[in-house]
Amino acid sequence: MNRLSSLLAALLTMGLLGCSDETNTPSSHHGSSAPHAVETRIATLQRISMTRTRSGTLQARQSVRIFTQVDGAIVSLPFYAGDRVNTGDVLATLDQRLLKAELERERASRQQAELTLTRVKQLNAERLASDDELAQAKTGLQVALANESVTQTRLAYTEIKAPFGGIISERHAEPGDAVGNHTHILGLTNPDSLFVEVQVSDQLLSQLRVGDPAAVAIDAQHGNPVRAQITRIHPQLDNTTHQGIVELEFDRLPANTRMGQLCQVTFELPASDRLMIPFAALQRDARSEHIYIVNQGKAQRVDVGSGMRIDQQIEITTGLVAGIAVVTRGFLGLRDGKTVALPAAK
Repeated sequence: MNRLSSLLAALLTMGLLGCSDETNTPSSHHGSSAPHAVETRIATLQRISMTRTRSGTLQARQSVRIFTQVDGAIVSLPFYAGDRVNTGDVLATLDQRLLKAELERERASRQQAELTLTRVKQLNAERLASDDELAQAKTGLQVALANESVTQTRLAYTEIKAPFGGIISERHAEPGDAVGNHTHILGLTNPDSLFVEVQVSDQLLSQLRVGDPAAVAIDAQHGNPVRAQITRIHPQLDNTTHQGIVELEFDRLPANTRMGQLCQVTFELPASDRLMIPFAALQRDARSEHIYIVNQGKAQRVDVGSGMRIDQQIEITTGLVAGIAVVTRGFLGLRDGKTVALPAAK
């Protein structure tokens, strides 16, 4: 019985040792690192002609607010918002009675100064008046003439005339209102001076030039786009949005256009060679925009600059040349210098 127990113990010990050896023997593949699987596409130069559509607003180049320049009660204000006026039409008349009375007084003072100067000249010639008295008489006439001119100017301000032909856009007073100096009473807009103002990104702005054509579709008219061209590009960008302002004028102004109407402006960019890659290949982090290329079987990070996005492609403006394969899939866990594997050719 003891011999049987000893034999069983020996067999059990050998079995345990065999299991231990099998468990502790490392597999041949545990110490190796598998290549990172990626897919690539070739960066190519493409001849591309693009259009870009942006929202804009109709503005009037000739649009003024009419203010009073003297105090007084409004006697006449014949035009209302929407009325058309011609250059020189009287838009408003203020009470003139007080200023007319002042002008009569200034004229009388001027006439008296003229008589005084004539009399003093005669006396001076007879040596009965001094040269100082003659100088004072001349100065008196100059002051009287200036006072008369000031009153004439103020009287002219009581009649406000249209500086150009157009449409009354605002009316803020009525006859009988007593208004002070510099009171806003009317607005005047020239509908023939309408142009389009549109904000565009700095990337698009860099590709536009004065004289470039565009098509403008006015939202309220639901009609065919009309031709226009860029007449002015503002030099400064908004510090927050990094957008700039572009102005366009119509080749022929559409009928029934109004200031403030919304429109869609389609810019026609000239065809040019652009280096394009799939949009999915472009990566961004806190440092820069970048892509990965495959260099001697390893991933290599390349910082680049991007331009216009066109469908599922994006333009690369700096950092890359045509013919280079860029990684388009397999970014999870990918880093600079990591060994990569490309899918087998089919």
